[in-house]
Amino acid sequence: MAPDFVTVTAADLTYLNTNPVVRAGAVTVLSNVDTGVPHDLSIDGVGVSGDCTGPCTVELQFVATAGSYAFQCTFHPDMMGTLTVVP
Repeated sequence: MAPDFVTVTAADLTYLNTNPVVRAGAVTVLSNVDTGVPHDLSIDGVGVSGDCTGPCTVELQFVATAGSYAFQCTFHPDMMGTLTVVP
């Protein structure tokens, strides 16, 4: 069973968890540990994005159908991953 929430951590200009799996309706959290550096977590196809300048934490909640969704940091285009949503 997929978790109710997942944390994607931004550290040293990279995401530490690039392939998280969550259930539909779960909470996704961006944790930014890069002091003084802005990061965001923009999830394609679900219309949510959260950003903050570290150290900080932002909570995103959305209802997505099962599938895979690309995400990225719009401040740092090389930071990307795929969020898998399961029923």
